[in-house]
Amino acid sequence: MYADLMVIADNDTRWNSTYLSILRGLKLKHKIQVYSLDERASLGSDYLEESDWKYLQEIADCLEPFYQITLELQGHAKTAQHGVIWEALPAMEGLLGHLEKLKVTVPKTNKPLREAVNNAWVKLREYYDLTDNSHGIYAAASLFYPCLRLAHFKEYWTGEMAGWINPMIKTVEGI
Repeated sequence: MYADLMVIADNDTRWNSTYLSILRGLKLKHKIQVYSLDERASLGSDYLEESDWKYLQEIADCLEPFYQITLELQGHAKTAQHGVIWEALPAMEGLLGHLEKLKVTVPKTNKPLREAVNNAWVKLREYYDLTDNSHGIYAAASLFYPCLRLAHFKEYWTGEMAGWINPMIKTVEGI
């Protein structure tokens, strides 16, 4: 009954716990504010101002696509719906695109969030580049999936990445 009122603690070993914790806090914003007003003196610098709530909403907005993709990829491949290898490249490409947009749209005044976005982009790009060593597997899985086929790569692999299409096709043909 009260499960939706419980605090969700951030946890190093639980994916998306930061996002879920912030989301719960935003859901309970009014209740937290009422409590905080009564306890303002004891909270000191832990008191959340309106600018803090705005910052938490910005973080939640940045993390939401990661949460959604995690849910989609968590391994429900029993019915060939989710958690299969062909979903890996499109998922990473979607998140990289999301992070690239955030690099431009996160306000310059929000230095911690901008730094987090840049660090996330670097780390995700590192993982994405690791697929190059086994791109034949990812490419074949994507090419042979009826909804994606070569159209996916022609649409999303643009610029420098467009040069990877022909070598990928040759690799897949050699498999």
